[in-house]
Amino acid sequence: MKNAIVIVAAALGVVLLTAAVFGLVTLGAFGSFGESKPIPSAKASNAVTASGSGASLANAIESDFTANEARADTAPKQSVVAGWATKDALEALLRQSDVLTSQNAELGTQSVQNTNLVVGATESLSTTIVSIGAILALMLGSVCLLLVAIILAMLLKEGPKRDKGVDPVAVV
Repeated sequence: MKNAIVIVAAALGVVLLTAAVFGLVTLGAFGSFGESKPIPSAKASNAVTASGSGASLANAIESDFTANEARADTAPKQSVVAGWATKDALEALLRQSDVLTSQNAELGTQSVQNTNLVVGATESLSTTIVSIGAILALMLGSVCLLLVAIILAMLLKEGPKRDKGVDPVAVV
């Protein structure tokens, strides 16, 4: 009976030793707890502002048109004034379009940076979780090996031998 218990305890010890070795190997492969790649920092930006407001630009174009139209007394002059106003409005739209294009490009860059931050944080979290699991496996394996050693020591300890044929009460 003792031999069977010793064999089972030894087998359990081998399994638990394997868990402890797994913990050590995992820690070696992924680095120790707390070591991870640095996460890139996001660039703070407040450059998403237009140069000049659209309302003030529209007011300037309208005031120029009103002043020029008041001096235009014939249809050809009125056509020229309308052409100037159209040209001014198209230039204003082109400037605003350029500003919006540069803002979109900057927002695209910020979006890529934010995505990189999320990916970096996820990789760091994964490494931390694996490290914690490896540490727990190592600790569990070590504790279980200690318990197996204690149980084996208790089982193998020889107590006082009794003679089965002699009744201790009858001897007195």
